[in-house]
This record gives sequence, structure tokens and C-alpha cells, in this order.
Amino acid sequence: MAKIASKSDEQRDAEANVEGFEEKLGPFVVAAETTRMAMVFADARQLGNPIIFANDSFLSLTGYDRKEILAQNFNFLMAHVADAEALARIKAEFESGSDCGAEVLYRRKDGSEFWSDVFISPVRNKNGDVVQYFASFVDLTRHKEALTQSRMLIDELNHRVKNTLATVQSIVWQALRTNSNPIAIRSAISLGCLRFPCRTTC
Repeated sequence: MAKIASKSDEQRDAEANVEGFEEKLGPFVVAAETTRMAMVFADARQLGNPIIFANDSFLSLTGYDRKEILAQNFNFLMAHVADAEALARIKAEFESGSDCGAEVLYRRKDGSEFWSDVFISPVRNKNGDVVQYFASFVDLTRHKEALTQSRMLIDELNHRVKNTLATVQSIVWQALRTNSNPIAIRSAISLGCLRFPCRTTC
């Protein structure tokens, strides 16, 4: 389970500033709050990009309460916080963003893990300075499960095809060993295939 730091001054400040933050961004925060996609805002001006807003969909996805999320380091939900490759992907998202996002393994409050695509966009002030980051999370759990199922089916199909080829090769080899006449060979192969139709199991 991800470790939640004890409530700090930063977290208390974040909780106190949520209302003002919502009022400042107005309709955009309302839209983020009501969408079914998990979303957060992170502070671009502080080390670790602490979370300053999380919508209900994000709370539902992760199992945390809003007060547990506010002021936490953006990466605190990572299943493996020392995963250098995942950290590099997230860093690249913060720096430039991408069309495909960063695929990261996260951990919910109850300890269960889930894969998510993370898309990060900068929020700039009137001077063009990045003051916040807006991040959306696409749960890949069903997608990963479907991929796993597909791989299992493909592996089973490959296994069955190999068995079928082995059976056919055995029939052909036996026919060639016992016959030299092409017609007799063809007849032997046909007879062998009739005796062992679609023998695809172990």
C-alpha cells in the first residue's frame, strides 16, 4: 500500500486553498470534477509537483479520500517508486507531453495495482509561465486483461498448430518410407489424415 505522509503544513495549506483554486479556474474545475475521467492538478512551482486538486473519478479509481491526496507528491501512487524507466516517462510527460501518454503501474489504497496511461498538460498564467499541471489518467486494467487473454489464446493456437503439423509430418514421413508410387503415397497420406482428424491436443 502506498505510504501516506502525516499531514504537513503544505497539506493543510493545500486544503485551505482548494476553494480559492476552484473559484479561480471556475468552469474548468467544474468540468474536471464532473467528468468520468480521473484527473488531478499539480503545482508546477514546488518540488515533486504536489497534487492540489483531485476529482471524484480519481478518488474512485485510487480508493483515497481527497484529504489524503492533497499535497502528496505527484508520483506517490506509483507501485514501484524506484522504477527509473517509469519515472523517466513521467518526467518526459511533464516536460513536453505526448499523444500516447506515459504508461505507469500504480497502486491503490487497498494495495491492488492497476496500469494507467497518464497525460500531462501545462497550465500557464498570463505571462506564459507554467504554474500548474493538469493530468488525466486512463485506466488500462480491462485493456491489459484483454491483452493477457489474447496472448493465452494465441499461445494455445500455436500449440495446437504445432501438434497438427507434427501429426501431418509423421503421416507424410511414414507414407514416404513405405511407398514409392506417387499415387500410393497420396492415398496413404489421405488415409492417415482420416485416421487422425484434427489431432490438436497434447
